[in-house]
Amino acid sequence: MISVLAAAAVFAVFVVKPAQAYVDPGTATIAIQALLGAIAAGGIFFRHKLTMIGQFFRRKPRGDSQDRSGNQ
Repeated sequence: MISVLAAAAVFAVFVVKPAQAYVDPGTATIAIQALLGAIAAGGIFFRHKLTMIGQFFRRKPRGDSQDRSGNQ
C-alpha cells in the first residue's frame, strides 16, 4: 500500500505537466471564505465539547435534591 502511494507521489511530482490554468479572484475569495468558515466552525465545535466535558465534572451528586431556596 505504501509503495503504491509512493509511486503515485513520484508520478504526480515528476510526470504530470502544469495545467496552465487561470484562477480568478472570485474563486480565490470563495476558497478563503470556505477555509475561514471551516476554522470558525471547528472552533465553535471544540469549545462546545470542552464546555460539555466541564459541565460533566461539575455536576452535583444525585442525593443533593435541595434547590437554593431550601425547599425540597
